[in-house]
Amino acid sequence: REALKIPLQTKVILSVGRLEKEKGFDRLLKAFADLKTLDAVLVILGDGSMRKELETLAMKLGISNKIYFMGNCSRDEIWNYYRDADLFMLLSYSEGLGLVFWEAMYMRVPVIGSPVGGIKETIGENGERGLFWDESYGIEDIAKKIKIVFDEGPGISEMKRRAHLYVSEKIKQRLSINDILK
Repeated sequence: REALKIPLQTKVILSVGRLEKEKGFDRLLKAFADLKTLDAVLVILGDGSMRKELETLAMKLGISNKIYFMGNCSRDEIWNYYRDADLFMLLSYSEGLGLVFWEAMYMRVPVIGSPVGGIKETIGENGERGLFWDESYGIEDIAKKIKIVFDEGPGISEMKRRAHLYVSEKIKQRLSINDILK
């Protein structure tokens, strides 16, 4: 937050992943663009073949001033981004395990993901350890969910606790989450 000069009152939405089609960064940018009144920035960690295309899309959507494409970062650096995040979002079209969700949940960052594959397994029921969203739910739905998260609305504190506990149990036999992610 400090390095990017993001004001304290501005919320940080973090997304992490390869910038490839299946990760759904195009729909994340479109959803973010539809949330015009949101006092937030979107920080994207990762690189891939779609980076230039996504940067162009951000410009076309008029949100390039609210998006930070940070590229790849080290395993040590990534935790600084999670520490400053108010929300983690990844709207993948398909996902195996979704370890980035585990990282966010471990750091007690609320998560919103698409209801596919490993994301469904990680989040459980909607609201159990995170929230689901895809285009069929409508932009009003995601706006409502983001507001509840940002306001620490009903159930968010408990959801974050359950999410952290879930990941802690999954990695209980490990020395740290980094052992899984090597």
